[in-house]
Amino acid sequence: VGPRRKYKGFIRATVHKAEDLMGKLIGTRDPYIKLRVGDHAEKTSPKVNTTNPIWEEKLCMMVTDTVNDELVLTVYQNDVAMGRYIKDDAIGKYTFNIKQLLDRPDANWTGKITLKECKSGKVHLSLQYEALPCAIEEGRERAGEEEWDHGVGFPIPVSERVNNVVAIAQIKVLKVKGITFTAEGDKEKIPHPFVSVLLGDQIVKTRKVQGDVNPKFMEYVELVVKDLSVEKLQFRVEHQDAFFADRLGFVTIPMTRVVRGDVLQEWFELRDGSARGKILLEVRVAMLEWEGQEPKASAKVIQQARNAAKDDSSSRYDDDEQWSLLVPDHEDASPLTAGAAEKPKDQ
Repeated sequence: VGPRRKYKGFIRATVHKAEDLMGKLIGTRDPYIKLRVGDHAEKTSPKVNTTNPIWEEKLCMMVTDTVNDELVLTVYQNDVAMGRYIKDDAIGKYTFNIKQLLDRPDANWTGKITLKECKSGKVHLSLQYEALPCAIEEGRERAGEEEWDHGVGFPIPVSERVNNVVAIAQIKVLKVKGITFTAEGDKEKIPHPFVSVLLGDQIVKTRKVQGDVNPKFMEYVELVVKDLSVEKLQFRVEHQDAFFADRLGFVTIPMTRVVRGDVLQEWFELRDGSARGKILLEVRVAMLEWEGQEPKASAKVIQQARNAAKDDSSSRYDDDEQWSLLVPDHEDASPLTAGAAEKPKDQ
């Protein structure tokens, strides 16, 4: 998983049905389908005792690379939830090249596929790709507009409701300072740190900085948000050398705090690891909005944040504009523009 991940678009998938799935020698066939693009996976509900299940369920998968990303469809046997085994066995799978979908008229396809790695089975589904506006261009176009309140960024327009996604977490991992790292025998070690960013089952890792107790990462990533009220971001500062790995410490931040504006260039103490130090983060959420949505998602969560927020101005900064311009147009460009993120309150 690489740094500076930006979503280019998403695939709307409708899983219609399957037919002639391979049966079981013992027990019932209880299938469900999982769709995966990169580390973003979604699955249908399981069906009980059938080799010809009908779903008619809609799922959404985010796409970061329209040239190389693949959509992997796997049919699983629902054994873990039934208390039978510790792992769900795969019944069959099929891989779609997303570039081929984009090359089709309207980036749209409906049909059936024959499962691989099994004796029999077909799946009927529909796929539709929808592009998302670029956060960089959006930030440039809106640079002169009034700042959005709290931790809610500019909304992301989509054509209609997106199943299983309500927002995109827009995350800047800026830097870590004061890493104090000791190994056995109380001998201080030189860290080679990187940061893993986790939300649900998604994970993105920054690059590793060699031999630095005050590493600067200045990296931007995006993660899918499904439920602002319960989900939490975790930032793990880790060390890796040729011989071993260590978790230096981590920070867990509820998405409700992000919406409230508590993570706008804030330092956080590392906890429960083998080192001490602080990490500087900036996070916003960009809500998905579509025509006819009432009330608009951004306005709704901002009002909720206003109702819940404490009167504490210390978590805000005056130089917080044009934050999205931190994302480079090219992977080899500098990920941080001059003058950005220079005035956190804890230097």
